[in-house]
Amino acid sequence: MVNEPTACLRDTLNSGDTEGGRAEGIDFKVAHVSQKKSVFVEVPFEMANSMQGGLVASSSAHPRAFPAIVVGGLIVGAVDLLYAIAVYSPRHPILIPQTIASGILGAKSYSEGTYSSALGIVLQFVIALGAATVYYLASRRLKFLVSHAVPSGLTYGALVYLFMHIVVLPLSAVPKGDTPFVYMAFEFVEHWFCVGLPIALSVHHYSHEIA
Repeated sequence: MVNEPTACLRDTLNSGDTEGGRAEGIDFKVAHVSQKKSVFVEVPFEMANSMQGGLVASSSAHPRAFPAIVVGGLIVGAVDLLYAIAVYSPRHPILIPQTIASGILGAKSYSEGTYSSALGIVLQFVIALGAATVYYLASRRLKFLVSHAVPSGLTYGALVYLFMHIVVLPLSAVPKGDTPFVYMAFEFVEHWFCVGLPIALSVHHYSHEIA
């Protein structure tokens, strides 16, 4: 027969074990829930950081195409137009954009006034932006167009001149006429510095701006 003090001690120990077990169980559940919450909180942050890092890496890997093309194209369009006005028709500057528009309208462009002049200006910048776009796209494959911008730009200007006079102008509605050789020579060199070079330098600048 067990005496009362021993029984009380045993009951006390059993009670303590039970309460301790419950406490341990509660602590385990709380810790488990806390771990789950921390996982749920950390995962979105990790995903956000990963996405942000991917966007930064992507933007660093690709240069800024829009300003590279637009800045180069606008400079070329303006400088080339001013050169043509200064050399060919300084007293009647409206004739230059009308001549450009004659590629579409033909000889009647010269009698259309401001309409054909405005059309010629638009076409001038469309052609310039097109040339800048071609150079930019080529520079994505041919890296020397970026790393060696000056010689590449000068060469590209010469190629643009040849393309315009061998392919575009013969297929256009521009009235045919003989241009003195000296004007053709100066225009050829002008395309090096006023067409090809600004485009190449613009692509070079915006390709290295983020690096």
